[in-house]
Amino acid sequence: MGYQAPPYRLLAAIYDSGWSEYSEYIHELIVQVEAESRRVFGRVCDAACGTGMLLSLLRNDAAQRRLAGYDNSEAM
Repeated sequence: MGYQAPPYRLLAAIYDSGWSEYSEYIHELIVQVEAESRRVFGRVCDAACGTGMLLSLLRNDAAQRRLAGYDNSEAM
C-alpha cells in the first residue's frame, strides 16, 4: 500500500476555496454583534481555525483585537 497523506494535509490546499463564504459570514456576524452591543470583542480565539481565514478577516478590520488561532493539523 502506498503513502497516504494525513487527510487535512490534502484538504489544506483547497480549504479556503470551500470555506471562504462561511468565514465571511462569521466575520459579518461578529461585526454585527459588536455593533449591536456597542463594544468590540477585545480577544477572539478560533479553535480548529483551519488556514486562519476568519482571523485574517478580523485582523483587517479597524477594530483592535487580540487574535489567536489553533488547529491540530500542521498543514492548516
